[in-house]
Amino acid sequence: MSALDSIELERVFEMLVKRVGLVLSAAIMMGLLAACAPDKELTDRVVPPTPTVAISMPTGEPEDSAGSAQVVVAGVGLSFAVPAGWQETTPGAMMWSQPGAEDAVLGFTWAEVAPPAEVEAVLLPADAVVRGAEPLDLPWVDSAQRYLVEVYRPDDQMGEIDHYEMHVIAVQSTGGVRRAFDFYLSAHDRVMLEDLRPALDDMINSSAFSG
Repeated sequence: MSALDSIELERVFEMLVKRVGLVLSAAIMMGLLAACAPDKELTDRVVPPTPTVAISMPTGEPEDSAGSAQVVVAGVGLSFAVPAGWQETTPGAMMWSQPGAEDAVLGFTWAEVAPPAEVEAVLLPADAVVRGAEPLDLPWVDSAQRYLVEVYRPDDQMGEIDHYEMHVIAVQSTGGVRRAFDFYLSAHDRVMLEDLRPALDDMINSSAFSG
């Protein structure tokens, strides 16, 4: 082989080496890029962060509970509070209504009931039918009972209901005298009666003997 042929072979060999080097470099670069690229399957499994919801708490002032009227029953030392918004229909009548809803009435009455008379016969309306009764626990009396009654129109042959009433009758015996205290609520239908029941409960829960 001549010297010229040897030189030519060396040049061809160098060119091959360069090409192989370029191919290897490209392969290595592509491998590195593939390794750095995110796994699509893993990316698809990523759960997006839960958005944060800002909850605004009420900052208003508490409602004003003032305005209730304190009532003291003369002669027996019993007192109770009439809820705010209820106004006495007639001075001294111990009956209260709300402006705009005069057909609903809160009331109180009491009586001394000598045996064998029943307190229900004395205090419940004459033209009424008792539809429900349940005992209550009031600390200042011997016994208490809640009554739901339907009041019918007097002398109505059709037997139509005039209105509904809820009575809480509390009985206390002291020194041989039996006294019955009647807290009641009257409304033209059952829905209104139930809606206003908290006012009756508030009046009863505020009751106590002052002496």
